[in-house]
Amino acid sequence: VLAHFDAEILRGNDPKTAANAAMVRVAAWVEASIGELTTERSVDSALVQEISRERERWIQLGMECAEASSRDLASVDRFLGNYLRMVRRVASEGYGGLLGRGNGP
Repeated sequence: VLAHFDAEILRGNDPKTAANAAMVRVAAWVEASIGELTTERSVDSALVQEISRERERWIQLGMECAEASSRDLASVDRFLGNYLRMVRRVASEGYGGLLGRGNGP
């Protein structure tokens, strides 16, 4: 994903557009990859609401990162690293299925 991002920048494309494309690629890969997992823990309405709020926070962070990418190209790498760490933790805690297609941030 970062190689695609770098290639877009080297072609002279707008960093914000390239950053958004990189984030979409990673989110799609996570959703497809982790979608096979089941959620091993029970899920109640409070958790569903918290997941919705968390999804919105990650979307906002991604938008802020894309905006910052014209000043700081490394922000994309940092954001994606943090996003993947979050995915790993959610999966390790038994909630991986919640990040599957239609459920992920």
